[in-house]
Amino acid sequence: GPLLLLWFGSAPLHAQTPPPGTPEVVVYGDRDFFGKPERTLTEDRISSYGSSSVGELLDQIAREFGGRREPPVYLIDGKRISGLGDIDSYPPEAIRSIQVFAPGSASGLIASTTRRAINIVLKEQVRVTIGRAAVEIAPTSGSRHLDGDVGVTDIKRPRRFNMTLRARHDEAINESDRDVVQVEETAASLGQFRTLRPTFRDAELRASLADQITPNFRAIVSARLGASQSVAGLGVAPSGQARQQDVQSRLAALEIQTHGDSGKWLIAVDSSYNLGRRRIRTDNASRFDDALRKSPYVVTRTSRFTLGVEATRPLFDLLAGPVTLSLRARSSRDGIATRERDFVQWLTEAGASLHIPIASSASGSSGAIGDLSLGVDLSRSRASRIGALTSSTLSFQWQPNGWLQLVGSATAGSTPPGVDFLAGPLLLTPGVRYFDPLRGETIDVTQLSGGNPDLGNQRQANRQLTMTLSPLGSERLQLTMAYEGVRDRNSIIAFPQASDLLLRAFPGRFRRAFDGALVEIDARPISVKRRSEDQLRFGLQFDLPPLGTKATRFHFAASHTVLIKSDAVLTSAF
Repeated sequence: GPLLLLWFGSAPLHAQTPPPGTPEVVVYGDRDFFGKPERTLTEDRISSYGSSSVGELLDQIAREFGGRREPPVYLIDGKRISGLGDIDSYPPEAIRSIQVFAPGSASGLIASTTRRAINIVLKEQVRVTIGRAAVEIAPTSGSRHLDGDVGVTDIKRPRRFNMTLRARHDEAINESDRDVVQVEETAASLGQFRTLRPTFRDAELRASLADQITPNFRAIVSARLGASQSVAGLGVAPSGQARQQDVQSRLAALEIQTHGDSGKWLIAVDSSYNLGRRRIRTDNASRFDDALRKSPYVVTRTSRFTLGVEATRPLFDLLAGPVTLSLRARSSRDGIATRERDFVQWLTEAGASLHIPIASSASGSSGAIGDLSLGVDLSRSRASRIGALTSSTLSFQWQPNGWLQLVGSATAGSTPPGVDFLAGPLLLTPGVRYFDPLRGETIDVTQLSGGNPDLGNQRQANRQLTMTLSPLGSERLQLTMAYEGVRDRNSIIAFPQASDLLLRAFPGRFRRAFDGALVEIDARPISVKRRSEDQLRFGLQFDLPPLGTKATRFHFAASHTVLIKSDAVLTSAF
């Protein structure tokens, strides 16, 4: 629909810039383990994305590359950070450039031959206040979407501070606004009481502070407060009253990161604590269990605490370069408390990685091979109530020349189900539209959702191979092709849409009336015996040089994914 965009901001003031006559000194340097970046985004190219925050900008960049599940390793001014929590809300106007390195470029930081490094170079000194507001109006219903934020950023490297307040409001879109045909034997006016998009409002406040405490030690502290409410229309109860589901959430989070070096060791320690509260009120729900009839309210309190440490150092030198060792340990506690019970799961993990250079053109040890390196990663974890789990990854990176690169990996291991899958609160929602393949009709049913304590460990086996071509020998033109194969056992998935096969595989998930009409479904997550998927992703990026003397650039990015095969074995019988 129509879009109205408002922007206001404060330009840098004289008092916020260096005194007149002070020369700006910018020092650029390359670390051996990064190599040459695949792409460098300057200020004009960053502004062309039209992003409102650094987090949104990096999401767009990640979609352009795609093809891999592992998240990149992020750096600020060449120094690693544990995550984007403290810089996610920064405005893109605070960035001087972004360097995107090839897969495996983070090997000197985490001993991995597959993960990318992305270096965000901030401006030396800037103080800016930026506010944005947007209004979208649906042309048929007239419902509005309101979105806005205001933030203050103060950078005087190495110290940086940001505080951002965001708010959003979505007005409901009803089925009657889209002329949705109602279920037989119900009033045509029912669409006035059923929502396609619920009323939604939320607000969030984020703040972060980072500084260099000593020459070898830096710290980052970030905090977040948020609140949201969603109100969905569920139709009309038999008594004639309108039914609604009102979900109210509150959250608070604190994260502390410390990074330093001691001799040849690069050490990172991070910890976080999250608290959440959710209250769900559902009108006039029928019940699977009489114990759920006591109150229309479901109140859930969640908590999560994590503590992790990672240390990386070169072990010894080979002809092609140093062998890098990375050690890590992490512990987490997840809790969910409801009126009926408290559930707590502890998870501890220890792991080690090795990055082994085999050949390097820079050292003259490669001959016709080019650059070749191998990676090995082993980890062992233990989850309370579940037991010990192991995981392993073998990977390689090969660049025979300046225009071709191959990166591959194979991962096998087990992971425990999340606490939400195991112990999420049981919730009954009436008036859910569902297609019954047995009778060939669409009806309104009561749906049970929440955790499933019968879920077990997931066993995963993934293979990935990515080929990158740079025919012009530079970042101006890049072609990528990425293959990914997944072979999972006991894979946990959301309850799928009904089919004849699903009805026969999970007959206990469907409850019918005496006349055979479907009245209730159990839509909690399920574990499928086997799942396999193969896909190919093709990508193209190219840049045209500036036109004439103007700094006008043209950047084109396109990708296409082909699903080769996807199938699942639900149970031993199906």
